[in-house]
Parts: sequence; C-alpha cells; structure tokens
Amino acid sequence: MSPRQAKLGLRTVAAAAALVIAGSAHAAALRLSTDPFTNASSQHRTQVEPDSFAFGSTVVAAFQTGRFFDGGASDIGFATSTNGGSSWTSGFLSGLTRYQGAGPYDRASDPSVAFDARHNVWLIESLGLLESPSVGGRAVLVNRSTNGGTAFGGAVTVASGSALDKNWIACDNWPASPFFGNCYAEWDDVGDSQRVKMSVSSDGGLTWGPARNSGDNVTGIGGQPVVQPNGQVVVPLLNAAGTAIQSFRSVDGGASWRATVQIASVTDHPVAGGLRSEPLPSAEVDGAGKVYVVWQDCRFRTSCTANDIVMATTTQAGYPTWSGVTRIPIDATTSGVDHFIPGIGVDPTTSGSTGRVALAYYFYPQAGCTASTCQLDVGLVTSPNGGTSWSAPSQLAGPMSLSWLANTNQGAMVGDYISTSFAGGSPHPVFALANAPNGGAFDEAVYTTGAGQAAPTVTLTSTPPTSTTSTSAHFEWTTTGTVTSTTCQLDTRAPVACTSPQDFTGLSTGGHTFTVTVGNSGGSNSASFSWTITSTPPSVVRLSSDPFTNASSQHRTQVEPDSFAFGSSMVTAFQSGRFAGGGASDIGFATSTNGGSSWTSGFLSGLTKYQGAGPYDRASDPSVAFDARHNVWLIESLGLMESPSVAGKAVVVSRSTNGGLGFGSPVTIATGSFLDKNWITCDNWSASPFFGRCYAQWDDVNDSDRVKMSVSTDGGLTWGAPLNSGDSATGLGGQPVVQANGQVIVPYMAPDGSAIRSFRSVDGGASWRVSVQVSAITDHPVAGGLRSEPLPSAEVDGAGTVYVAWQDCRFRTSCTANDIVMATTTQAGYPTWSGVTRIPIDATTSGVDHFIPGLGVDRTTAGSSARLALAYYFYPQTGCTAATCQLDVGLVSSSDGGSTWSAPSQLAGPMSLSWLASTDQGAMVGDYISTAFTGGVARPVFAVAGPPSGGVFDEAIATR
Repeated sequence: MSPRQAKLGLRTVAAAAALVIAGSAHAAALRLSTDPFTNASSQHRTQVEPDSFAFGSTVVAAFQTGRFFDGGASDIGFATSTNGGSSWTSGFLSGLTRYQGAGPYDRASDPSVAFDARHNVWLIESLGLLESPSVGGRAVLVNRSTNGGTAFGGAVTVASGSALDKNWIACDNWPASPFFGNCYAEWDDVGDSQRVKMSVSSDGGLTWGPARNSGDNVTGIGGQPVVQPNGQVVVPLLNAAGTAIQSFRSVDGGASWRATVQIASVTDHPVAGGLRSEPLPSAEVDGAGKVYVVWQDCRFRTSCTANDIVMATTTQAGYPTWSGVTRIPIDATTSGVDHFIPGIGVDPTTSGSTGRVALAYYFYPQAGCTASTCQLDVGLVTSPNGGTSWSAPSQLAGPMSLSWLANTNQGAMVGDYISTSFAGGSPHPVFALANAPNGGAFDEAVYTTGAGQAAPTVTLTSTPPTSTTSTSAHFEWTTTGTVTSTTCQLDTRAPVACTSPQDFTGLSTGGHTFTVTVGNSGGSNSASFSWTITSTPPSVVRLSSDPFTNASSQHRTQVEPDSFAFGSSMVTAFQSGRFAGGGASDIGFATSTNGGSSWTSGFLSGLTKYQGAGPYDRASDPSVAFDARHNVWLIESLGLMESPSVAGKAVVVSRSTNGGLGFGSPVTIATGSFLDKNWITCDNWSASPFFGRCYAQWDDVNDSDRVKMSVSTDGGLTWGAPLNSGDSATGLGGQPVVQANGQVIVPYMAPDGSAIRSFRSVDGGASWRVSVQVSAITDHPVAGGLRSEPLPSAEVDGAGTVYVAWQDCRFRTSCTANDIVMATTTQAGYPTWSGVTRIPIDATTSGVDHFIPGLGVDRTTAGSSARLALAYYFYPQTGCTAATCQLDVGLVSSSDGGSTWSAPSQLAGPMSLSWLASTDQGAMVGDYISTAFTGGVARPVFAVAGPPSGGVFDEAIATR
C-alpha cells in the first residue's frame, strides 16, 4: 500500500471477492467497503445511502459510513472501478470530518456523485454537519478528484447555512451543449422555509456561484437535477408536504431558474416496520434528453395496501409537459409485495425505443409485516426499450431483518436513496445491505452485484395468448448483460439448454408454463409465462349463409361486415359470395329489432345481376347508417362492373323504411370509372343544426385517389354533388362521424399508408376544410399473406368525443407485431388530436399480432363513463406462415372512455388461412369488422370460418 493509499484508507476489492449474502440464493454481491471508524458516538459497522455515477468504464459510488442515530455519519466513503465493475478501490474523504484528516465538521451526510467531462474531474457532494448548538447541515461541500476518482482532495464549500439538507449534483457532459462543463449543485434550506437552492460551477467545482431559488421560490426536498443534451437542466423534487412530485428548469446554464410545474400527485403507502422511507424522486436522462423520474406510490393498489414503483417522463421539446404516471410492472397489483426506495439508471449512450433502463429498489415480500417480522430484500428490473416493457425481477440480496440495520430517529435505515449506473452497457446497482450483527457490532455495508458483473436479465418478447385453442406455442426473448448459460423448461420437464426462438407442438389442453433462465458468474434471472389451451373454441351465432351458386365467385363466403345500432334495432351488412378479383355476388344484411336477441337476414335486391336483376356485375364495401329524422335505414355499397376491367362504377345506397327488415332498390349517389372504399353516416343529434343530414364518403382512384363527400337531406332519396376537402385530400378508408354540434369529422388513411389524417365540415357538408394529421402509422405487415392494412375505425360518444383506432406496431420492439392504438379529439378541441395510446390487450412482449379493428362506442354515454368496445382479429404467434397461422377474433371493452380496458375475450377461432376466401390481395375476412352498442351491450360482428366441406368454403358472418 502506498503512503497516499494509507493516508486515505484505500483498499482494492477484486471481482473474485464476491460474497453470497446470507439468505440469498439469487445472486452474488460484492462488498465495496467496510466502516473502519471506532468513535463511540455513532453506530459501527454501518454504511448506508449510496449514490453512484458512471462515465465510460469508470464508476464511482459514495456513501455514509458510521451512521449516527440523529443524523449524518462519521465520514463519507467512496468506491471506484475503472474497468466497468471488474474490480474496485475504496477509501474515505479526507479533511471533511474530524474522524478523517481532521476536517472541520462533526459529521457528514447525503453523498452524491457527478463527473465533469469538460474538466475531467470527479465530484462527490455532501453535507457537512455540526453538533452544536444542535445537529444540522451547516455546509454543502464538494470533494474533487483529478485522478479518475481513485483519490479526492479537500472539501470545497458550495454554500453554508444553519440547516441545509438533501443535496444533489449533476454536470453537463454533452459536448454540443452551450453550457458544456457547467455543474449544478442542489439542496434545500430548512432555515429558509425549506426553499430549494441551486448553485453553478463552471470550473470543475473549484468555485461556485450564488445560491438561487426557482422562479416561484419552491419549497421541497430531494431534488435531483439532470441535464439534457441541449443544456436544459430539469430538477424533479418532492414538494415540502410530500404530496406531489414537481420540477423546475433552467434554460440559461443556471443563470436563472423558472417556476415549478407538477409532475404528479403522490399517494404513498407508509412502509411497515418503521423503516425509514419517503417517496423521494430518482431521476435520470437518456441520450436524446428524455428524463425519467420514478418514486414509490400506491395509486395502482386497491386501498393503497402496498407501493409500486411508478414513473413519469418528459423530453427536451416536450417540457414542461410530463407523461402520465405509469406503473413499473415488477409483479401483479394483487401480489402484496411492497416496493420502495427506488434508484433508476439509464444508459446515456442509448435513447428512445432502444433506451436501456434499470431500476434497483428495496421490497418486502409481504407488505403487512411488523418490525420483528419484516424481511427486507433488494430487487432489480431492466428495460431494453425505454420503459415500454420490463424484465422479470431479479432478487439481488436479502432477506434482511430490520434489527440488522443502523437505527435513526426516523427508523431503521438503508438510506433515503440507492443508485444504479450503466457502464459498458450493463447496469451496476449499488445498495446497502446487512447481515446479522456480530460481536456487538452491525454488519451493514455497501455492495454491488457480484463478480463486478450484473446477472443478465431476460424478457419474453413473443408468447401465445393467455387463453387459446391452439396446441402449438412459440416463444422468443431478448437479454441484457453477458449471458453464459440459457436453459428452457416447459411445465415439469427437465430444463434443457436452448436458444431463442423455441417452438412446441402437440400440447395437451389445460394449463402450461414456460420458463427461460439466463445466467453468468453474477447470478441468474428467469422469465416465465403461463397460458391455457382450451378444449373447444367459443360459440358464436351465425347471422347468414351465402346462397349464391354462380361459378365465377367463391361460395359459401361472407366477408367484411359493417353494422349500426339505434335504440334496440341493429343492422349489419356484408359481402356474400366473394370474387377473387374484387367484390361479391351481392350484399347481405341481418337485422335485430330486439337488441340482438334474434335476427332476420336477407340480400339487397336490384343491386347485382345475381339478386333481382340489378345493373351491376358485383357489389362491395357495405356500410350501414340510420337516419333518425327520416326513420330510414341505409346500406351504402359499391356497384362494380367487370368490363373493361373490374372496378367500382357507382356508389349506391339501399333504403329501408320498415325498420331494416327489407331494403328497396339502390339509389345512385355518384358514378365514376374507379370508385373505392365508401362509408356512410347520418346526423342523429336532434339539437344539431343539421339533424337528418346523411354523409356519404368514398375515394376516386382515377381522380388521384381524392376523397369525396356527398350529402343527402331527405333520407337518402337524393344526393348532392361530390365535394373534395379544402386541400383535395387523397386517401382511402374514410369513416365520417357526426358530433353532437353537427360538426362532421372524417378520419382516413393517407394513400401511401403512412398516416391517419382527418378533415371536417362545420356547415352541414356544404364545404369541407383542409386535412390535418392525426398520427403517423407504423405498421407491421400481417403474416401469412392475410389481407390487411391500417385503415381507421372511427366512432363518437354522446358528448362528441371522436375515437379513432388502427393497427400499429410503434409500441413493439423492432415492430415485431401490431397493437391496436387509438387517438381522440373533441368538439371544442378539433383540429387537435390526442397523442396515440396503446389499447393494452396484452403485454408488448406477448408476440400476439392484432389487426383489423372494429371500434364501437355507446352514444348514450360520454366522457369518463363512456362505454367502448373493440373487436379485432389476432394471431397468437406473429411469426407464423400461411400454413401455420392461426386466426382468432378478440374483444376488449372499456367503461371509462378508454382510460382502462377489460381483459381480452376470445370470440372465435382458431381459423386456418386456407379456410378463408382468396383474393388478389390475400386471404380475406374483410378490410374491416364492426362493433355496435344496443341496450348498453356491445355487439361485435365479424367473419368466421370453419374448414371447407364438399369443395366449398364455410365462411360466414357471426356475432356473439
């Protein structure tokens, strides 16, 4: 040991010195330091409250050593690795307290670590405490290292006062930032009404500017400044009352600080056993400037019985707006596990959907324990995709009894915070943990994961649905960290070495569980998935059967239903006898006048040559509406001719004046040489200035795919001239909806399939305004050649909120499968649309592919009590082929306007793609399906198929 090492108390810990903590069979842990002090006034051997920071391959951690009962410690210890955690050196700050290097302070507390890349200086910030006249923080201090964090000089004073607390430090390490090299110190001044203070250094911590308040003189505690790549500094904190997480910022390098905004309210479950804990934030930033803030919170638990770790985020461009609060799904909300004292880490070399995030935390397996029975553990979860999905939890250490921990006047203590930092792409959690006291002294110290290496984590990215009739299963997974072994286990079979993906066939009915385990010298982690194979598919009610026999189309096939309900009546319409080259022999319909209890069915007469000697060779694209003012049901469709080539030559409407039980000959809305994708809706709002108007939509392929609109004011008997939108929008799949004030919104898909857009009319269809973008589309091509594209499904509630849903893969890693996503707008809010939200049918790691949505909204409801339902098709395994794909129909519902959704139910399936009508764009169930509400009940209508029989198909329209 060199003279300097002897003076500073340095020691070296090799990776081989990893210890297995008593009681833990989950991971090895590496002890970084030991309390060497012997003063009788504090508790020995105790080390608590670590913070850490990493830059490149260097990681520095700092922590309290020799904890006093009433605040602070004998000194601040540190541990440094210059090789990504393979080995560590440790020591103690000299010249800070009287116990190490004759420093001026009686005690030290609240260590925080930063690195200043511009000046190549490591900084450990802490509080210097004096005991007289009472114990309190008298100074915020910084110790500097200019040799890579292996030794630190004497303390530099940042600020002084009578009662300072909860300091933190961060530096601007972004070379392109205008404030590159600024470091920002934060603390709160209890003597100044607990106002949060900020100070700036621009010379590597040698000198510090005056203490400044936020623009609104915020009071609070636990602020953690983070710096974004553009130099903006964001400071999340807990307000003084402990009821909210707030933040403020600086955009001028700390010369001034703006007023605070609220991130979220806090709902905190008091941690059992008297353990010292409060919902302080832990904050980090990724390489693109996205700020992550986590804290303990019980809002997602019934009766606030335990804490989860929750998260909110913001971006450089988005601040001061924060995301909603999301729960990090460590375990089920019914688990009874209590989680607290989080330490989040983000790999700053990553960002966005590939951002690597890790979260260390403490937890009780049973929230309702007592001081004598509580078992304290340390856990870790990771995310490879910016927090969209998370690994299964890894237990790093424990269990510990609370009597093993340093005692304070606020309870047994591991620290008010812990820490996680990334080096070399791997997370390095740093935490306090304890063994049973020995020889009258504690055995509580600071550790990291064993062998200088975190145990790898594994996340399942493709699984079957939780309930299915398929006897096959497909699994895929991703890992983080170094993996030296991988095993797979199905049910009670012996684990075997394996690689991703894994497939199983010929499985029995009943419950199954698949587990994949990955490991290295630092430990192992597993991910499991359980599902049930049901013996029989769900029962459905078939509404019609294809009666046609013409040899030119495919029989018995019925596809592409639309439906509408008004009161207790519901009408659905669909193609019957599908041609491979487009259209069908006729349009069928089914009607219920008693809320879906019974149905009658028929076929439109006078439309095609196959039913009532109509003028058209084929018909396609049925859409249903009801005109309440004129008491008329309307089925709109396309009339197709086969010569000179198959194409839609007319948009027509068939009318029913007897409640939808029979429909007259078609009325022509518009003609052309190539018309497509029509839709119809009516204004049924009696207070609307345009009550009784009906709006027909289609696109004209030969007019550059321009979207056309026509209006009827007499129940569909006559129709106005086709009009374009104000910017002559081009696209397809438009679905007009009418809001309660008479405004008409027309969502549609851009012609290249890259975006959902919309336009509107505010004058009853006399004119149409320019289009706006609802959202970009990120679409996963549906496997097996099934005909599908991300067309919108649109509906409106009783207050005029418009809901638009479509298939989209943006929330899936590498766009491996589609979710159904949604955006909304309101009467007053248009043309602004909400952000895109994912309808959470299953986990983003499920591997289930969802497509062709049919959204329904109960128009007698609105706002936070609006009833929604969504029917959709899905593949349990996205990576299937035309021969192996198993097609199912699902349904989810919401009773609160889409804020939360039910668990999915399987309506029908599985179906093989060879059972479906064939088209020149693939096997077909329809470009859309439908859901309508009648009597408060959602009625999905969809195409379903059985195996062909006698050389003909068995595909028909069904409901549940």
